[in-house]
Amino acid sequence: MIADKMGILSKFTAGETIDQHLKDGYDKSGVANLVSWDDLNKNTYFMVPTDPAWDDSGPTGKFPLNFSQFNANPKDPKNGLNTPSGLVEFTSGAGYTGPMPPPDVQHGGLLQHFPDDKERPPCPQWVVGGPGFTHDESLLGERAKKYTLLCESNHPRYRVHVNLDDEAWQREIPSCKVRGPDGYQYEPVWMNPIDANKRGIKDGDIVNIYNERGSVLAGAMVTERAIPSAVWIDHGARTDPIVQAGPGVLGIDRGGSVNLICPLHGASKYAEGGEATSGYLVEIEKADMAGLMAKYPDAFKRPFDPAIGQTRDPYVTPGS
Repeated sequence: MIADKMGILSKFTAGETIDQHLKDGYDKSGVANLVSWDDLNKNTYFMVPTDPAWDDSGPTGKFPLNFSQFNANPKDPKNGLNTPSGLVEFTSGAGYTGPMPPPDVQHGGLLQHFPDDKERPPCPQWVVGGPGFTHDESLLGERAKKYTLLCESNHPRYRVHVNLDDEAWQREIPSCKVRGPDGYQYEPVWMNPIDANKRGIKDGDIVNIYNERGSVLAGAMVTERAIPSAVWIDHGARTDPIVQAGPGVLGIDRGGSVNLICPLHGASKYAEGGEATSGYLVEIEKADMAGLMAKYPDAFKRPFDPAIGQTRDPYVTPGS
């Protein structure tokens, strides 16, 4: 509909209808050899049958087990792996196109192009960050003396990133949201009883997750399903700022958008496109809800729907 309003519908659809696009997909799929287009449309679905030779998994079978042919004869070019040398490589050899070098000669990829990258060495290994590194987000690093918990930010169970965060029926599930004393539904953060007890936190308390980048409010779910020294909170919750972050200002978020306090840089100085958001250091304390509400009354008075959370009303100018 948007393409139609912009006058580019035929270009957007390549001049084909939706049915024609579906037929194109069918024609190019393996299922076209198993069921007719008319039967597929009549039944609306087709269960792809298991191949009769599904267990023929020997090196010469129809479905050889992974690496079984390579294992049987690694020197046969037909059995080579998808690496520059055709063999198992313990260093990154991507980009190498010449003949296979002697075993003691390293080649291509990270070793050739980034030989001084101590954060991302050619042979994958565990690296502890520290001074001079892009990150210091390990419990073994120096920053862990101040921020003693490792925050794992997972793909959400009840939404796709931020999509479906406003589904009322899902928010009724106890592990989807934690309702605070102010009636607001907070994003849950899972933590082990050992860590909770140290901080005087009980199941259902509203807590403050923070580091030097800012802080995020969440509802504590105290459970042994979280290991000690690690907490987890799903990413993708909608931002609902109590204090908007800015130059020299640490933000406070009520919506549970934990990405606001994740590392700001890429995986290494040579890989700025790589995110480092799956594990980073934080500290957690029980939130002083009365103090926050007294200090930021306007933020806590913003209207919200008790079933679906924040709405657009506080952020949209009437008549715009």
